[in-house]
Amino acid sequence: MGPTAIAAHKLDFGRQLVVLGMGIDIKTSGISCWPSADKVTKWTRKIELALMAGKLSPGEASKLSGALMWATQAIFKRLGRAMLRPIINQSHCNSSAVNGELRLALRWWSEVLNMGLRCVFECAHD
Repeated sequence: MGPTAIAAHKLDFGRQLVVLGMGIDIKTSGISCWPSADKVTKWTRKIELALMAGKLSPGEASKLSGALMWATQAIFKRLGRAMLRPIINQSHCNSSAVNGELRLALRWWSEVLNMGLRCVFECAHD
């Protein structure tokens, strides 16, 4: 990101930053990353609405799978890729009905997002 990427006044409040929806905590031992609280709230709200209504339109499924794919790649070290497949399949479906496989995937993602998992990258010390 470089020395000019973040204004100096934004670093006055501690080691934690939120950049593009990703929380970052910088320590001498390394960094940890997690989805920002607003992203988790947004994604879990969409998931809960789909579960309650029993409907997830292909367009909403596409948006949700894109967001969760980003989280899977950037934060969770690819954890949950298998649970993206039913959501991706829904984005190509002609129906908005939530089937059993999709319901399971949505419940899984809701639980995982609410667990507050963090990806930790440790620095090697010689």
